[in-house]
Amino acid sequence: MSTLACFLSITVVFMIQDAAHSFVTYSSTPSRSNRVSDFSQMSKIKRARSLKSLSENDKEADEASILLEKVTKMRAEIAALEGKSIQEVQEEAQERKKLTTRKTVENKSTDPMKKKGKKWGATKPDLPEDNLSQIIQAAGAVERAQRDGLSRQLVRFALIPEGDTMYDMQEWPGGPQQISREAGVPLTVALLKELKMKGAASESGQVYVQDILDFDGSAWVTKRASLPLAEKTQDDVVKAMVLANTDDKYINDIRSTDENFIVDGDDDDKLFLLVNPFWRNLESWGFNIFSPNAKKNAQKHIFDRGFQNETYAFNRFSARGELCAALKVYPFDWQMFAYLEDDYYGGEYPIYLGQSEEEPSYSQYVTQLNEREEFKLSKNMRILQRMQK
Repeated sequence: MSTLACFLSITVVFMIQDAAHSFVTYSSTPSRSNRVSDFSQMSKIKRARSLKSLSENDKEADEASILLEKVTKMRAEIAALEGKSIQEVQEEAQERKKLTTRKTVENKSTDPMKKKGKKWGATKPDLPEDNLSQIIQAAGAVERAQRDGLSRQLVRFALIPEGDTMYDMQEWPGGPQQISREAGVPLTVALLKELKMKGAASESGQVYVQDILDFDGSAWVTKRASLPLAEKTQDDVVKAMVLANTDDKYINDIRSTDENFIVDGDDDDKLFLLVNPFWRNLESWGFNIFSPNAKKNAQKHIFDRGFQNETYAFNRFSARGELCAALKVYPFDWQMFAYLEDDYYGGEYPIYLGQSEEEPSYSQYVTQLNEREEFKLSKNMRILQRMQK
């Protein structure tokens, strides 16, 4: 095929695509926190688009008609140059289009964010400003992970009582019982209420709380979808264990519940969460002479079952005297932040430091803080400098 004919063939394909795309309309889904207002706004936009389209339909139809006429003429010219029929030119153009589409799909499949989050987009998550935004963010992460096949998940909230700020480090003189009563259980109840369960028409559903060991502050939080009795199945249950520790009892409870969630060897749709367990990793078990197989059982019944999938985590800690935060929201990497004082409004606000594929270490934060101009001086030196002004 001559160079000119090849160029004309490719041009025809893209002109056809442009003509088809001129009739496509796109819409978006409102965020959780603005469902009602966004729905109203979208209705207004749709009405405006409908009125506008009435006046533009004729114009678009004329443009498309002119475009198709040009395409027909160019095909005829290509056929004449190559001594082929118009039908043969058409078939060759379609084959080239299929090849181009296949290459595009293959390129997209190698994109790192597409591999991690599939169809979930590429916008980095922001640091939550309060418990409500933390709950909504966690619910989105849990739902995305479940749809990607992760039915066993670990969630770590920043345990903040209602009314406290995100840049206050809480103290718990009442121990696990106070943590559970004022933060752990309320946050988990709110999370399960916010979750949209598979098979349920909406987020509605009843949430139940049952203590496990009162002195540990541990509890079960369970949600059953609001479906007619005849439609209720085991798929309609979400269970969350709150504030478990390394005692054998919790390993056994996790194992038995996990087994009960498996029906016919399929556990893809039954969601089981561990919320703010007291362990950090398998090494938290260590060696216990009274329970020599605890570490082995934890590996088998917790980590090998997928509960190492930390789909949402908001951790706060101190590094180099600065209040820092690490945020994990499935499917994104860990996002690193540090809080800086606001001289004008008072309080503090987060500064983005970077991201990490694995949970960032203390040394990573120190390195990032040392490289940022805002944190060149220590917190005490910044306070002293402001006092001298």
